[in-house]
Amino acid sequence: ALPWSRIKRLGVWLLIIGIGIAAFGWGNHQAMLVEQRIVSLREANSMARPVKGTVISDAVKKGGGVQFQLKADSPGGEVYLVQLSFEPDTRPKVGAVLAFDGSPQAVKKDGLCDYARYLARNGVSQVLEVRSYDELGQRASFLAAMAAARHYLTGTLNSVLPSPESELVSGMVIGAEGVRDEALLDGMNKTRTRHIVAVSGFNIALIGA
Repeated sequence: ALPWSRIKRLGVWLLIIGIGIAAFGWGNHQAMLVEQRIVSLREANSMARPVKGTVISDAVKKGGGVQFQLKADSPGGEVYLVQLSFEPDTRPKVGAVLAFDGSPQAVKKDGLCDYARYLARNGVSQVLEVRSYDELGQRASFLAAMAAARHYLTGTLNSVLPSPESELVSGMVIGAEGVRDEALLDGMNKTRTRHIVAVSGFNIALIGA
């Protein structure tokens, strides 16, 4: 009979191997999902469709409207990047339940910037252009509580620091909307560093800490 110590070591090694195989399979599955999302983002060959879901990110200014992420109330729970073609009187807050007809928009590769791949890696399956929506209510969630805390911290930073320093710190530290100063944004676009004042900037701040 094998000694108990050898049986325990064998069990540990089998557990490690099993975890490794499961992680490898999960990684391959996620890679396949990303590639499927990239195809969906680049082609956008489907017609406008009715969508209902919950806002899961802050609405930020984009072009002549605003942009935010929404998780659909569907079995698949798809995540859409919603582009409103207008600036609403009150921007939808995290946790708001919206219903609308969304038109898929193709995301093309722009030079070195593969925006479709970036969105796919962040779980976004399509970009939807929306011209109007109905707000059906508000869902209490952890994300909504975090958004409220972020807005409070952003207001505090804005009261302590001048612009655009306050916006830069807000974008890097707590993932707020970030810089609005056009000259600074233009410089960041030229040096390809604008991502540090987006949600990815919050990730960079965490790594740096």
